[in-house]
This record gives sequence, structure tokens and C-alpha cells, in this order.
Amino acid sequence: MKEEILFLTHKKNKEIENAIRSLRDSMGDRKLTIVSQSQPFDIEGTDLFLFDESIVQQMDFPTIGNSIIPGHAHFPVFAYIGNNKTNADYYWVIEYDVRFSGKWSVLFDHFTQFNADFLTSHIRYFHEEPDWYWWKEMNHREITISREKRVRSFNPIYRISSEAFKFLEKAFKSGWKGHNEVLLTTLLFHHGYQLLDFGGNGDFVSDRNKFYISRSSGQQGLSTGTMRYRPAMKTHGMRKNKLYHPVKEENGLGILRSNAGNFYRLIKIWFNNMRR
Repeated sequence: MKEEILFLTHKKNKEIENAIRSLRDSMGDRKLTIVSQSQPFDIEGTDLFLFDESIVQQMDFPTIGNSIIPGHAHFPVFAYIGNNKTNADYYWVIEYDVRFSGKWSVLFDHFTQFNADFLTSHIRYFHEEPDWYWWKEMNHREITISREKRVRSFNPIYRISSEAFKFLEKAFKSGWKGHNEVLLTTLLFHHGYQLLDFGGNGDFVSDRNKFYISRSSGQQGLSTGTMRYRPAMKTHGMRKNKLYHPVKEENGLGILRSNAGNFYRLIKIWFNNMRR
């Protein structure tokens, strides 16, 4: 199994450079490419692929807007893979604010035993989180997949097979557009590609809470657990071999404040569920 790692960033600072070096030093024999929005990097043992906002117009894909965020974070990844025929079987995509509280090789090596086409976090059916905002952002001029049949995921880090990439590239060029967290997951699910969750909980998990802790409110927030939308953490937590997101040293919460916030949000979720 040949794997390549793509580190996706639109920022450059010492924290991010250290994160790249940490990844490089514990990734095994995999290739590492920094996929960077207009920020040059010169880190030994890595390659560099530069892009800017114009990639949204340059790609031969329909869009839901004119900028990378929201919804088009997959565009630079697909541009890199499409332009660089590396013959990898799988591509790991890791955003700049994801951290792993262990050696990255532990995570990568564990999943070499699984042939899943799309390995990601927080995979959910529509009925599990019907209030998530981005369900609506999936469209095709001739084909319809109803909201009730859609599947979402949370993609700050994921692994995608080369076969899934080729299928999605053709699907986008055929007219499919939408937010990547519903578009990629739903299309792959409905066309027979295998989905697998890193950990957490739900129908797509092989080992509950294996590499991250999931605490979903049933809403769109993802405000608790180790893999969440927000608030940011100043550093990763103390649980061994767990994925953490978002980690932002400059404006994240310290461990004590983060844990206190988690406790408050869990109580709020429990209270809201009791009222239903």
C-alpha cells in the first residue's frame, strides 16, 4: 500500500512549521507534500504545492461560491492529485490545525489493514443531525439525492483512495457541486465506496472512540470532544494517541478552560435533550 500525506494550510508560523516537522519525523516511509495557499515553505524532507483563491475558478468543477471557504477546501487537494500523478493508493489530507497526541505512524499504520475508500470523522446520516446547516448544499442540474438520503462527515483530516478520487473527479466534472462535508461523503456512500470512521461513535465506526472522542449534540455545532468545529484549543489534550482539532496556539483555550467548557457544553446538551 502506497500512501502520500498532504498537509493543507493557508497560514505560516512557527507552530505550523513545528507541526509539519513532527509529522515528517513520525510518518514512516510516506511522502509528505505541503499544500499551501500562497505561503512558501522550505522544510527538508517535504515537497511544496502552492495555490491561491483563483483555484476556485481554475478548477473544472461547479461551485457554491467564489471562495475556498466555505465548502471548497477539497479543491486544492484535487488540484494537486490531478496534476501530480504519484501513483499513490491512498492520500492522507491533514489541515494545519489538526494534532495527534502520539506518533503519527501509530494512526497511519493502524489503518493499513483497512481498505476503506474514505476514512474520516463524525460520519452521520441526515436523520441523526437534521439541523446541520450544510445539508442543503449538494446539487446537480439533472440528478437529485434527497436530504433524507444524504450522509455527512467532518473532514479536517481524512484518507481517500485513488479510486474514490477518480470517481469524485468525474462526478464533479459531470455537474455535482456542494459543501465537501456532505458532497464527498454522500456521493461515495451511494456509489458503493466504503466509508470508515477514525473513532468516535456511529454506524461507520469499527472501534468506538479509537482515535478521537465524539460527543455530538445532534446539532451542527460539534462543540465538544477531541475532534470538534470550535472552540479552538491551545494545545492537544492529554489523552494518548488521539486526534485533536482545532489546535491554535495563538488563540486557543488552555487545557483547564477547554475541559471546563466541554463540561458546560455537555450539561447544556443533556439539559436540552431532557426538554425534548
